[in-house]
Amino acid sequence: MEVQSRVGDVMEASVMKSFALALDALEAVTVCPEHVPAWWQMMRFSLPLPPQEKAQIITRVSQLSAGSLQAQWFRHSALYGLTQDAGHLVAQAELAAILPDAQRRMSLALLVWSYALAHVPQRDAFRQLFVDTRQVELLGGLCATLDCAPRPQGPPKTAFRVAILAQQLSTGLHAGTSIAFNLAGLLEGQGFETRIFAAQELTIAAMAGYSACGERMVASVAEPATWPAHWPRGITAVLADAEFSVSARWAQLADALSAYAPDLVLLVGFASPLAWALHRSYPMLGLSLHTLAPLAPVDVWLAADAAAGQSCFWPGLPAPRIAHFPYRFWPAGASAALTRAGTDVPEGAVLLVSCGSRLDQEISEPFAGNMLGFLDANPQVHWLLVGLPDPQRAPMAGKHERIHHVRGQTNLADWIRLADIYLNPPRMGGGTSVAMAMEQALPVVAMEACDGGDKIGALAAPDLDGYFARLSQWVSDPALRKRDGGNLRQAFHDQLDLSNPAAGPQLVRACEQAIECFGLRKAGAREQPALL
Repeated sequence: MEVQSRVGDVMEASVMKSFALALDALEAVTVCPEHVPAWWQMMRFSLPLPPQEKAQIITRVSQLSAGSLQAQWFRHSALYGLTQDAGHLVAQAELAAILPDAQRRMSLALLVWSYALAHVPQRDAFRQLFVDTRQVELLGGLCATLDCAPRPQGPPKTAFRVAILAQQLSTGLHAGTSIAFNLAGLLEGQGFETRIFAAQELTIAAMAGYSACGERMVASVAEPATWPAHWPRGITAVLADAEFSVSARWAQLADALSAYAPDLVLLVGFASPLAWALHRSYPMLGLSLHTLAPLAPVDVWLAADAAAGQSCFWPGLPAPRIAHFPYRFWPAGASAALTRAGTDVPEGAVLLVSCGSRLDQEISEPFAGNMLGFLDANPQVHWLLVGLPDPQRAPMAGKHERIHHVRGQTNLADWIRLADIYLNPPRMGGGTSVAMAMEQALPVVAMEACDGGDKIGALAAPDLDGYFARLSQWVSDPALRKRDGGNLRQAFHDQLDLSNPAAGPQLVRACEQAIECFGLRKAGAREQPALL
């Protein structure tokens, strides 16, 4: 008992010292609220504090006088970091509308997107956060002065040219990267000429300077050796230099796109400010990474859901025409099979697998607690989590002896193939790994109204009760697992597989529709949404 008392005394003294250091740093913030290192120091001591002491810091930061716009910005940034209350992101958006700084606006856009992916699992609420933070307005004005009109250079055209605009090119496992190259290959197979352009917008070197927490987006660097190569001639990619400011990168790409003089631009990604400038000069086709229309002006949206409508559009943007185009993924095919040896998972166990680099944020309560209870009640079940950069620091690490962690893998499909059931946590994302699981004939448990759930149709669960009821069925009935997994494999090849013979002609028709809409737009006609 005496030893425990000493340990408790030491811990209490440590907390009190951290609290005192946080208060001391807060004094420096009060004197100079525009000095970002002072905020970093204060947050370094405040974030690890126990709830009671942290609440006192939150109260004191909330009571700081308004000060300059920059001081208000950092105050809301600190409060967001301390509370994870998205209302402070909304407040920062109001300030960003007044502060004319492209790096600031892009940093906020990335922070909003990151928060939404980690904490907002349902499509309507996901969309509303981007509306509340005024992303259409904030992103739409960033490239207003750029001239992307065609000024062709080099040899004359020999084929219809499509410029594919990607937000970021990183590794072949990155959804936006793989889809951009796969669509380029599909268009090349239809006789088009393509080139991919990327401003590397997920990389903002100065992002930490706009955050009281020093927060920044860590995007994987471009790894050309891992990019998909389904077209024998190869695909040309033009990447802006990420060491420059994002405004300079947009200018670099604007010049490169003008020189390329495409006949059409295909946006692959959720949003890009450059799309607004391109929309003035070219027909625009868009494929969003989410089950929402691109957050950018496009003439035609390549929508996975034929019934998508107004609830997927964005206030402040013209409603795009909808082209039903569900194809997104090139099949992984057969490869060297892994085994469960070395994973601490017995061969006879029922193995669940979940994949993603944000699982530490996406697996939250009440889902996390329900999963622990499910594992306790089903001793034959093991759960494999693949993709966290530091598995030892994951929130689920050490919580249960039958939870296993593996770092991110380049052969992700092989790891999914080891499992019996794919478990998509309640989250907006996960579509790529769900599609991989479908191709491998794994039954998929997912919530409806999200990127993963929309791919499995009627099997998607409306709530957590339905989610765990479905999981229980598949754990206890191998024959049902096999049947439903086989149906999902067929759905993958019918609806998601880019090698499907129907995919190329459908994409060509969508290009034709974009050209038609562009002509109407330039002629001043009002274009209404229609289904191809």
